[in-house]
Amino acid sequence: MIEGAWDIPENWVFTKVKELGKINTGNTPSKKDESNYGKYIPFVKPPELNDIVIDDANDRLSKKGAQKARILSSNSVLVSCIGNLGKTAMNKVPVAFNQQINAISFFDEIEPKYGFYFFQSPYAKTQLKALASATTIPIVNKSKFSSILFPLAPLSEQVCIVGRVEELLSRLTAGVRSLQTAQTRLEQYRQATLRQAYTGKLTQKWREKNPEIGSNLLNLDLIPQVKVRRDVPKIVDIPDDLFIYEDNLPSEWVFISIADLLNHNILLDLKDGNHGTNHPKKDEFRNEGLPFIVASDVYDFKIHYENAKKIQGEPLKRLNVGFSFPDDVILTHKGTVGRVAINNRNCVLSPQTTYYRVNQNYLDIRYIAYALLSPIFQYQLVKSKSQTTRDFVSISKQYRLFLPIPNITEQRIIVYELDRLYSIIDKIRMFINTINKRQQVLRQSILKVAFEGRLVPQNHEEEPARILLERIKVQKSRKLKQRRLS
Repeated sequence: MIEGAWDIPENWVFTKVKELGKINTGNTPSKKDESNYGKYIPFVKPPELNDIVIDDANDRLSKKGAQKARILSSNSVLVSCIGNLGKTAMNKVPVAFNQQINAISFFDEIEPKYGFYFFQSPYAKTQLKALASATTIPIVNKSKFSSILFPLAPLSEQVCIVGRVEELLSRLTAGVRSLQTAQTRLEQYRQATLRQAYTGKLTQKWREKNPEIGSNLLNLDLIPQVKVRRDVPKIVDIPDDLFIYEDNLPSEWVFISIADLLNHNILLDLKDGNHGTNHPKKDEFRNEGLPFIVASDVYDFKIHYENAKKIQGEPLKRLNVGFSFPDDVILTHKGTVGRVAINNRNCVLSPQTTYYRVNQNYLDIRYIAYALLSPIFQYQLVKSKSQTTRDFVSISKQYRLFLPIPNITEQRIIVYELDRLYSIIDKIRMFINTINKRQQVLRQSILKVAFEGRLVPQNHEEEPARILLERIKVQKSRKLKQRRLS
């Protein structure tokens, strides 16, 4: 980007950021020496650059570590220049910072927040992207960072622009907080609705109006046991911490383990994917074939097949379990535990996922899917996690989890109500997401207009920016001479 790439007022001037302050790249004191780290000074890294003013960091250096670090004076602007380019922060207090960040400490003649907001603007972000080296990870080194074109306004106008930007962004921030509150309340409402559904309260009035239908038990005594899998135990005893839950269920419901649902052929099957030598190797995945579903492919109550790796040919023939079919309910049980979706095509499951195959004479598919999301089942999953390197609820532990089951008619009433309420929630969520995206666009529009000189009125009687820049260059030259002489 060169001078004149965007229009600015006549009394403004383009310059390079290196003319306006001291630029430094951070570094990281050795982590092998634990004594470099302590409580003396914040040590800032890119995840903490969220376009905000900061006064602390997740890590801190000791006095010894600070001597090996690069320290920024207060009111400097930090910009991430490796990987996720253009994240910013301004520091209230002196901080150290790592090598993924370039920072500028502006001279006194520059309003620091004017520079802070400029680096959040589309004009700064576009330049960073253009300056990034063409590698796997984009990098903007100190030299390239120093060459960024900066629209310098007269000092009094810088102050006015900052005031107006902060006024407008504070309104946006209030709007974002309102959206966050709304999203939190939606999630609370979702959980409350699931809790009511799986304690029988959601359908209480329906049972009262339909006593003959509602009183029909899922009578296990009338369902023949067809235990064909030796690995499935018979589990009758309910864990002590679930007694209160069972006592509060409608008398027409049963509280039953996954194992006994399998033993009574109410659940037809429950399996995860291939382990050990049968598991596909990285170089065996292809762009076409059966989707190979891992935990990260399951979210928002859906399986995202388009994101999944594919498997075909000999690697597919080698697999002996984990084949999932339409209408299987999928549960993630390793890594990210507790996500749920209903499968709608043939696919293969990884060892991170379990399929629940239901006998539709006794169980509604969507009832089971919602049940696995319900607070009572999710509570049992959390309690059952094995903390190894990743969260994990084994198949054998899943056998010991309990589900509340009414008769098939009431299941369908519950599903109808949940589908209806979830549809409303999804529409509200989509609306919130749309508004949130518009606010992000509006933020960039405000900053764009600000650095085109169109956000506040122009005062043509004040000192033009070119004179301010000349004065800065003279003062900078004097300081350099003084340093050489000293």
